[in-house]
Amino acid sequence: MFFNDAFKSGRSDESPLESLPKSKGAIRALTASRKMFQPDYRKEQQDVLYSNRLQKDKAYNGGLNGDELPENVPQHNPADYEKVFENSNNAAIVIGRDRPGSLSSGYGNTGATGAGAIYLKAGMAFPPKSKGVEEIYAENNFKTDAAGVYISQMTDIDNNYELAHGTISLRAKSGIGIKADGVRIIARENIKLVTGPFIKEQNSLGGKNITYYGVDIIAGNDDSNLQPMPLGDNLKECLEELFNMVSVLATMLDHTIQAQEQFENTLVSHVHTGTSPSPTLPTALGIKTGKMTNNVNTKLPDWKNYLAEMRNKYLETNATKPIRSLHNRCN
Repeated sequence: MFFNDAFKSGRSDESPLESLPKSKGAIRALTASRKMFQPDYRKEQQDVLYSNRLQKDKAYNGGLNGDELPENVPQHNPADYEKVFENSNNAAIVIGRDRPGSLSSGYGNTGATGAGAIYLKAGMAFPPKSKGVEEIYAENNFKTDAAGVYISQMTDIDNNYELAHGTISLRAKSGIGIKADGVRIIARENIKLVTGPFIKEQNSLGGKNITYYGVDIIAGNDDSNLQPMPLGDNLKECLEELFNMVSVLATMLDHTIQAQEQFENTLVSHVHTGTSPSPTLPTALGIKTGKMTNNVNTKLPDWKNYLAEMRNKYLETNATKPIRSLHNRCN
């Protein structure tokens, strides 16, 4: 068995085959070595791969250019009511009743009708159940199946995947779950996430009074700090009003300073009949005027300019850091 570090990463932009012997057998052997010694494999998966005679005997005899590749993989453990379509490389389509786990799980195994289900899965769960030397069986397992799409006419979709409930949780209704290491939804033009109700439409149980909810986006499966999304246009209007109020406040402060200075100048020059001007008042006025000049008068224009720059930076159509998305919307 060959070992080659370049085969362990699995990155699509790497081409380690180009530097290897060109014989078909050598390429297959090295490819199999990456498969069997993936560092991310769980211990029980590696044990099964090492101990399986079929994999050891035939790992080098297939898999390249469309050839068959024997793998030590489990088969789906079927219920009597299920139709199973599977291949020899750990991919299956299971058509039956609601069964998110073992044979005893789900509404389909409580005698409930109206609980049809389809499960498309790849990379069935380990550790498997053994029914013989080479026969290995696995149940549905949303935690450990590598990737899957589960569709059920009636199920507890949130509980099936152990999801934080947030503000939305469905029980005993139709549901679709998609789970893998990474999920990508790609549209060439646009994507919509839409909740009901829709005109003259019932839910899956025939209910006509459909209560619609929004969309919860929960990172880390933790809903302890779930908060409402801001609405960009309303937020912009709110901040516009706030900017305007701050700007008005700056103008009021400017007018107050001018009025105060005019009053103080008048006060300094005012003399009562038979008395002389206060000897300390001009000095106090000079000290106060100096502080106002250094701390307020010269900085007030800069503050007004900063408010204008903030508005242009965040609120305007051509803002450099707009608070509103140019593409995405919510309600």
